[in-house]
Amino acid sequence: PPKHAFVKGGHYENMKGPYEVLSVVGNTMRLRWEDGEESVTDVDLQDRILTRFEREVRAPRPKPGARQEDLELTPVPRFRGLAPTDFAPDPAGTTWRSRNSGLGHAVAEELEAGDLCFGFWVPFRQQRMVWADVDRRAEGGGALPTGFFCRLDAAGATWGFFVERPTEAARDGAWPRFLAWLEAPGGEETLRTLAAGRGLRLCCRTAPSTYLQASGSGWSLAEGDRRSPGARLGEFLRTLPAGPGAALECAASLGKDPAVRRAAKLGVDLGQTFAALLPLYRASLGVEEPEKPRRPARKRSTA
Repeated sequence: PPKHAFVKGGHYENMKGPYEVLSVVGNTMRLRWEDGEESVTDVDLQDRILTRFEREVRAPRPKPGARQEDLELTPVPRFRGLAPTDFAPDPAGTTWRSRNSGLGHAVAEELEAGDLCFGFWVPFRQQRMVWADVDRRAEGGGALPTGFFCRLDAAGATWGFFVERPTEAARDGAWPRFLAWLEAPGGEETLRTLAAGRGLRLCCRTAPSTYLQASGSGWSLAEGDRRSPGARLGEFLRTLPAGPGAALECAASLGKDPAVRRAAKLGVDLGQTFAALLPLYRASLGVEEPEKPRRPARKRSTA
C-alpha cells in the first residue's frame, strides 16, 4: 500500500512543485498546481516521489575534502539568492521555493542538529517555506504545529521559529510544552537573550503589528508607533490570538533590497538563526538536547 495517504483537498509536492489533490479514485488522482494547470496521475507514482524526497533528506552529505569520485557526477544546482520577482503576491513562477535550487536545501545544509533530520516543505499557494524534523511531521499526518519558517512579501523577508496556539487549552502538544519550558528556570532568560542578541521580535502571525522587542533588561511592547517598556512576557502570551492560522513567531526580518543583495548568504543567515533557536523547537517537541559523547580520559605519560 502507498506510504502516504493522499486525500481530496490535501497539499503535496513533486518535481514540478506544490499541488492540490482534486479527487482520488482507486489508484488514480487528479491534481492541480499553483498556476492552475491540472493533471491525472497515479497514486503509486506520487507516493514514490514523496518517498524519494524523504530519502534524499536523510542521505549522507559529502564531507569537506571528499574525493571527487565519491561525489555525484551530476552537479546539484545551488541556491544563488532571491530574485526581485520572488516577492510577488502570487507564488506561482517564483524561484526561491524550488526543490532543487531554492532556499530549502541551502538552509537544511546549515541546520545540523544531530538527532533531528530537517526537511523543508512549501505550503500550497503561500509565499512561505517551513522546515521541521521529518519524522515529527510524518507522525503528525503532515501537520506542522511547530517549526521554522521563511515568508516573503512586498516589504521583504521574515524568518524564524513558530509554534501554533490552539483555541482550546490542551495538556499535551507543542504550545503547552513550549509554555512549560518558558516557565522553567532560565527559560524566559534564554529566550530574551536570543531575541536581544539577534534582533528578533515576538508576535502573532495573524497580528504582526503588535510585538515584543527584547532588550538587555526586559521587554518592550510595540503597538504601531507606540513603545511601552516594562512589558511582561506572560501577559503578552495570554493575550495572543488563538485558533486556525494563529501562531507565535520569534523572527527576524530584512527589507526586500537588502535580502536580494545577501544573495546565497541568505541561506547561511537563516540556518544560523534556526540553529540558535533550536532550544525553542526542542522544547515544543518535548525533545531534550542529546548528550555529547564523552571522550576517554587521557593517560598520563609515565616517562
